[in-house]
Amino acid sequence: MGEGRAAGGNLRRWLIGGAKRPVSIARIRELTVKATSNGAPECTTTHRVPTVVFSTGGYASNLFHDFTDLLVPLFATARQFNGEVMLAITDLSVKWMEKYCLVLEKISNYPVIDLDEDKQVNCFAQVLNFPLSILDFTKFMRSTFSVQREAPLNIEDFSGRWLRLVIIAQRRSRAFTNTTEIVVTTEELGYKAVEADATVDLAQFARVVNFGDVMMGLHVAGLTNMVFLPPNATLIQVVLWGELEWMATMDFRRPTEEMGLKYEQFSIDVEESSLGEQYVPEGACGVHGSHVVPPAGVPRAEVDIPGEPDDSRCA
Repeated sequence: MGEGRAAGGNLRRWLIGGAKRPVSIARIRELTVKATSNGAPECTTTHRVPTVVFSTGGYASNLFHDFTDLLVPLFATARQFNGEVMLAITDLSVKWMEKYCLVLEKISNYPVIDLDEDKQVNCFAQVLNFPLSILDFTKFMRSTFSVQREAPLNIEDFSGRWLRLVIIAQRRSRAFTNTTEIVVTTEELGYKAVEADATVDLAQFARVVNFGDVMMGLHVAGLTNMVFLPPNATLIQVVLWGELEWMATMDFRRPTEEMGLKYEQFSIDVEESSLGEQYVPEGACGVHGSHVVPPAGVPRAEVDIPGEPDDSRCA
């Protein structure tokens, strides 16, 4: 959101758009909110409750961004009104609406307004902002999907029942190649391993995660389902090769602390990654400075890493 101000410092207008990401901005309609003393159209519908305006364009439909860009901000802004708030959407995605209809129904007691199709001149009450915490959000999500387990099993008193480990299954670009070995090893340690597919129905998946004592997965959007874990459960994040610890910390480690979860992290080496076979020929230095160097003839793709290039590893 950007602000325009008159010479005296008074607010003239707001420009409401996406975060500063080139790809997402191209998919988000920009709205202009202007103060005017005359020329405003006559209201055809007047609402006695405030409204929250948001877009389901941008990176919506990626689970991680569904939560960070939409659901968490919506909750923090609108939950204070206990349902007496309206939701107005632009760039409406029917698929997104169907997936999160339960959440929207918990946030608002009113039908959603499609700003792109609605022909009414809607007038709303003033909106105030009293943000809530991420811990409040996790409680809200567990309540919304009726998963109310509030604590993991006590390892000292689990009465013979195995502790439950939920492994986030990933079938596309990032996946465990030794899932069978992981399951065998964890069961030897006293866990019942459950491989869960994050692409299934969200309500069903929420129940699977909430029944877990530990959840483990690669650095993928599916880890966002940690919001359904019971308090004091443990999240294990397996960080991909490529010096991505900073991203792992920002995306998942810090939020777990605020959610009341425990956190463990394991970073894989190049020898443990299939990327080593693809991008690092034997005897060559595959990591150069802050990016991965592909073999000759392979299109270049980089992951930017903060800090100065370190060529010492190539010595």
